[in-house]
Amino acid sequence: MTDPLTDLATALSTLATASKSQAEADKTRADAEKVRADLEVQKAHAQIATDAAAADLRAKQLANDKARADLDAARTDKLIERLTGAVPDLSGLQKNAVTFGDGRALRQNEAVGLAVAAVAQQVASDVAGAVPHDGGAPVPVFVTAETSLVAAVAAYWQVADEAADLGTRLAAAGADAAALLPEAPAGGDRLDTTSFVDPATTVAAVAGAVVTQVASLFEVDTAVTSNVSDVASLSVQTAVLHHLVTTGHLRVRHHWTRVPDDGSPLRTSIRALVTGDVEAAETDALLGAAIGALGDPQAVLDRARKDAKDPKLTDEERQRAQDVAAQAEQDVATLAALGNARTRLAAVVAKVRAFADRVGTASAGAGPSALAAAYAIEPLGRAGTGAWVLVVGPARAETHQVVVTRRLFSPRLHLSTGVEVDYVLLQGDTVRRADHATASAAFSAKLKGNAPDWSRRPSLT
Repeated sequence: MTDPLTDLATALSTLATASKSQAEADKTRADAEKVRADLEVQKAHAQIATDAAAADLRAKQLANDKARADLDAARTDKLIERLTGAVPDLSGLQKNAVTFGDGRALRQNEAVGLAVAAVAQQVASDVAGAVPHDGGAPVPVFVTAETSLVAAVAAYWQVADEAADLGTRLAAAGADAAALLPEAPAGGDRLDTTSFVDPATTVAAVAGAVVTQVASLFEVDTAVTSNVSDVASLSVQTAVLHHLVTTGHLRVRHHWTRVPDDGSPLRTSIRALVTGDVEAAETDALLGAAIGALGDPQAVLDRARKDAKDPKLTDEERQRAQDVAAQAEQDVATLAALGNARTRLAAVVAKVRAFADRVGTASAGAGPSALAAAYAIEPLGRAGTGAWVLVVGPARAETHQVVVTRRLFSPRLHLSTGVEVDYVLLQGDTVRRADHATASAAFSAKLKGNAPDWSRRPSLT
């Protein structure tokens, strides 16, 4: 028979062992549940990442599909455009068109040049017939664009007269000053001064591009272009001179386009001023040296006069003082004369240099200097009332271009240019001829696909 206590202890031990096993089993089950929960969380995260990647891939696929669809649509539109462009639409056919660049007419310069030549021939013929000729020497004719001849000649006279007067005054002042100078010792130095004086058409490119399209089946269109331009006075005068120089009985001089006369009175006066300025500088230096050599004669005179009256001195010493005083008096007078002469000479030199600066300087934008203008107009200033003068200014050119477009034919172009110029022929203060001369030139052309077919009409009468 077993012991109840032993059985109880055994039962309790078995129960404890069973409880421990149950606890271990519960712990194992809890650990398994935790692992399973962690796996579920990881699986959920992986699924979320997979779903996001799939969504992004789908978005890219949709974008690529849209781009591919747009490209296919563009290709389709381009193909449709090409196909429809290959089919002529008679209701939309364009008429012939002619386009010219820069707003100018085609061959405008050529037409203007022809018209200017015609005008120049009229002017030259009229002038040549108006100037008498007895078979002797050619008659001088002065050609200019200057309409204010009175002002131009008056300015020449002012410059010439002022230069001559200043030259006379400078020579006189220099001579008076030189006469007061003591004679230079042999081998004496002279002032070396050097002075240097240095006194002082319209081509438009027409770019035309002719583009011929299919003619309109039912329309005729006319386009008119007008252009007004100025022809430079030198261009007009050149054309006139071309005819004048061939007459044989005229000697033509141009206002600006010529070489001034080397022996002109004005140049002689200017040369005298330049030479006189150099000599005046030398004379002024010698005057300064002479004045410096005299020292202070007034102080010598005062001291000598005092010594001549000093009773303490001997008779011989007082006589010597009187001689010194007499010489000092002469030196004081000489010093005053030299100073006055130097002042007068400096005043004239200042006037000469101011005149040279005024007439020899050309200000920016104001044209040539007064001296150059005087040289240019000198032939008229010296010729007097018998001089023949032809005043020809710039010309005004007006060009009209008419382009006519016709159905199924090449465009027609008509170009006409008119030139007008005023001129006056004078003999001294008398008008011998005056006119408003006009001339014209014209072109017409058929603007074919390969080259235009031009024809010229010399006048519009």
